[in-house]
Amino acid sequence: MHRSTRWRGLATGLAAAAVLAGCGGSATPGEMSAQTYRSLEARGDQLTPETAKDRGATDDDELAQTFLDEGGAPEPSGAQCLYAKTSYRESYRGVARFCFEGDRAVSVERNRADLDQ
Repeated sequence: MHRSTRWRGLATGLAAAAVLAGCGGSATPGEMSAQTYRSLEARGDQLTPETAKDRGATDDDELAQTFLDEGGAPEPSGAQCLYAKTSYRESYRGVARFCFEGDRAVSVERNRADLDQ
């Protein structure tokens, strides 16, 4: 194989990986970037549980407790909530909580651990 063809193949593969990562790809359950959180928060009541889960939010008792321990309010009555640790460039930014009544978002918030530093 010619050297330029090999580099072109490598560049194409890297570009495809970047596109997949930018489209949300498969997120690690319980983790998301601060940018992903802000993107989900901006959807307001159009946010669905499926979208939040696709981006890393999960139903996790330890994350729920961390959210409370960091000063968050209890879950809204009757709501089902999902949680995710947020980070920016490897720095922890607090736990995000996404609460839903059925498929309707009723609360999206994050404890900003970085503001305490």
